[in-house]
Amino acid sequence: MTERIGQAVVDLGWSLWSELGVPGVIRHHAHVAIDPEPLIVFSPWLFRDDARLQEEIRHWCVGHADRISASRLHGLLKAVSPEVSAAFNDMATMLRSHGVLWTTGTPSAAGPTTTTTPQRSFPMNRPALIRLRLRALAGVGARADVLAELLAMLPVRGWLIASDLQHLGYSKRNVARILSELADAGIADTRADKNAVAFRLATPLLAELLQGQQLAWAQWASVFAFVEGIQRLRQDEGKSDAVRTVAAVKAATRFDAASATLNLTRPAFAAGDPWSGVVVWAEQQLGAIVDGTSPPFMVTRAP
Repeated sequence: MTERIGQAVVDLGWSLWSELGVPGVIRHHAHVAIDPEPLIVFSPWLFRDDARLQEEIRHWCVGHADRISASRLHGLLKAVSPEVSAAFNDMATMLRSHGVLWTTGTPSAAGPTTTTTPQRSFPMNRPALIRLRLRALAGVGARADVLAELLAMLPVRGWLIASDLQHLGYSKRNVARILSELADAGIADTRADKNAVAFRLATPLLAELLQGQQLAWAQWASVFAFVEGIQRLRQDEGKSDAVRTVAAVKAATRFDAASATLNLTRPAFAAGDPWSGVVVWAEQQLGAIVDGTSPPFMVTRAP
């Protein structure tokens, strides 16, 4: 049963990385703004079952490391599981030999090597790569990512305060400074929000310029953490009924909290067989995430 989970997770990896230009045939997320740093952090652990995908991911990182925020990677790593962090660090250590300095430490005495993989064209014009187009406009770093979050709220005319953006992996102080500067420049509007100042984009022109009007915006770190929890069900597949029942109850508790964040249906137990109920529910939720129809990937509009 959980073998299907493993294959679905791999399919998710191919869909997302194919959108970023890795050669693949699965592309179910062309309508969703891809967030590269959470994808890079989680990929070495989530998609570890597919050696070819892992190789393609490393080639992509070598070729496009200058488009990625190392400081944001470090910020995101603080909130992930030890296993995800360790897998990322293993990949980052390997990438150091190619000159990708996402981890601290001393480079080898021989210095960085070069990859033999041909440089592929980068599909920057794809709508889903709006975050990377923003970096071409505002530079790689917090400013582009803050603008992306403001763009995400534009369809519902929503407001954001600095603490709403802690999931980005940047310091609250840095985010607050950027929001204030955007307001001073007339790019963002402000209003009082209890003891804070709330912000939203002053005009939809930026979304039009960057082809962002029809995109869905997902909190990818939360999506990947949820998928990680589903992937972990495979570890208990062959254990006794008693062990699997305990695992199912614990998993359902974690999934219940994640479901509220991602607007998913709540997990349900099968009568007399909690394990099967949780696994079937997890497969259904994962299937919708893989094919791009899950609630986090729905395009929202103001009423």
